[in-house]
Amino acid sequence: HMGKGGKGKGGGGGYPWWEHLKKGGKKGGDGQDSYDAAPAAPSARPKTSGTTLQKKLESLENASYPAYKDLMGAPWEMEGCGGCQIIFDRVQGDPYAPASWVHVRLPSSIANFPKEYVSKSRVRNVALCDFITRVLADMLRGGTGVDWTQTVSGGGWSGSKGGDVTVEAPGQYVLARTSVVATTEFVEARLTISLPARGRSVEGYRAAEIIGGLMDVVKKSLHFD
Repeated sequence: HMGKGGKGKGGGGGYPWWEHLKKGGKKGGDGQDSYDAAPAAPSARPKTSGTTLQKKLESLENASYPAYKDLMGAPWEMEGCGGCQIIFDRVQGDPYAPASWVHVRLPSSIANFPKEYVSKSRVRNVALCDFITRVLADMLRGGTGVDWTQTVSGGGWSGSKGGDVTVEAPGQYVLARTSVVATTEFVEARLTISLPARGRSVEGYRAAEIIGGLMDVVKKSLHFD
């Protein structure tokens, strides 16, 4: 799964949630694509059989935005993601505040990167972390993580606020970074998430879908194949 980093769809930011939601425009009477200026409130949806974190997010649907603060504290086990954990370090107070800080941690025994790159020398460790960051950044922008010339098909959607997941994108040079850390015990990626809202109410179902997308990215970027 690993490969060159690069820009994804349109060079924009944020994970391509359209691949999960598949929402698009509707044809207007003149044959042009049109979007509702004010999307209708979401209808009641059944609970999923997702992870503990996803179920928690769904339970917060339509709650006041500060309810997201409940996510901080103990790590959330990402069942079905090989021992991966998500930790919320700081949760934004409202939809317009700076994005929330999270880190995703995977045991090194599961990530399975070659030990000679993890611990043999600082130079190799820096190169490994830089490489993982590039793949992760590429995938969060809509790329494949394999070839930057390939992008995910689909389109965005209008309506609610937030939803972007980002990692500090590397520049031209290979440098020591804090966005990804690899040790003999774990591999950790440090990200920001703009937790989604409609008005100032939690969009729990959408947040759960975003976490599902993030899990897909983790499986394809923090595991060595």
